[in-house]
Amino acid sequence: MMTQDEKGSRISGSFIPQAYNNMVEELNQKFGKSLTKNHLKNRLKTLKSSFSQWYDIFHETSLSGFGWNYETQLIEADEEVWANLINSKKIPNYNEMIALFAKDRASGVHTETMKEKNARLNRTGDIKVETIKKVDQLLANNDITLEKQQKNNDDDDDDDDDLDDI
Repeated sequence: MMTQDEKGSRISGSFIPQAYNNMVEELNQKFGKSLTKNHLKNRLKTLKSSFSQWYDIFHETSLSGFGWNYETQLIEADEEVWANLINSKKIPNYNEMIALFAKDRASGVHTETMKEKNARLNRTGDIKVETIKKVDQLLANNDITLEKQQKNNDDDDDDDDDLDDI
């Protein structure tokens, strides 16, 4: 893109058709792909949209307190601005990601399987449930499951445990 821009193949912010053809040909040769002019145009549209958002942040036109440090090549912000931003952002599906991926982390933090977690919760009774909505929320977050836990009580006359043998 920069080569085409330097050649003057961009007029009023838009590349001329031959510039797109040249870029597509170069990308296809370099990466062994079958890209089209439309693929490239769509990617450029996405890049421009993302860049516009970042540009506004870097130049403090969108979120006051943020800026771009050209020397360090990092985003900078006042401590209060960072704190407000961090405190207002949620991490979607965090509990699900913990359940799926935390065991693979070497830190040792959150390293328990769902079976281990259920056993711990049954043992400690950490979860207090007062409404159906709370149960639904706990199920959605994979904090609990509705799977039956095996009992180690020989005096139990309930034959439901024998269903596992079928």
